[in-house]
Amino acid sequence: MTLIIYRLNGDELTVIVDSLASGQGVVADAEVRKHWINAKDRFLVTGMGAADLIVPWLDRVENRRYSSLEDVAAGSTHLLEQWQMYSPAMNSGYATLFGFGFMDGISMRLEMSSRNGFAPSWSARVGLAVPRVEQAVLASTPADLTSDDDADYFAIASHVAQHVNRLNVHPTIGGVLWATRISASGNVEERAIGRISPA
Repeated sequence: MTLIIYRLNGDELTVIVDSLASGQGVVADAEVRKHWINAKDRFLVTGMGAADLIVPWLDRVENRRYSSLEDVAAGSTHLLEQWQMYSPAMNSGYATLFGFGFMDGISMRLEMSSRNGFAPSWSARVGLAVPRVEQAVLASTPADLTSDDDADYFAIASHVAQHVNRLNVHPTIGGVLWATRISASGNVEERAIGRISPA
């Protein structure tokens, strides 16, 4: 699965994404970019689940140069139809698409999931979140969950990856961890904070 860690903090946000993927035209366990950043308009998009749906969606968002998360949501109404055509071949599975940006200067998370017909869901809840990871797993990490430090994010990611990879979820979490920090004032910073072995 894709590892996504995010923190909303009022006028700032941080998103961490791993880089190990498989799916549409991707060699098994290849390292790819699983997110796209619009630095000019201060938002990031990523996704987890079915790569055959998520990869084209990321390309679409990039190619159409949407200028806000509202535009991303409005331009994603095709997703349900695509999912209905694609999902029978999967037998089981899911796709969840995320956007992180700002509305009226406040950090915001957009979520669109196959579980609710890709209806846009918005949240400005301040704090750390790791989608599809139980709170008990986070609570058992030795890292400081209140810290915005790269070392703590890496420790959280390593702890979650160790737990998830034991479950034999494919693809496993691994590769380069990319951390992106965006502020409402327009500062965008992205860097690799470490590497996780999928083994």
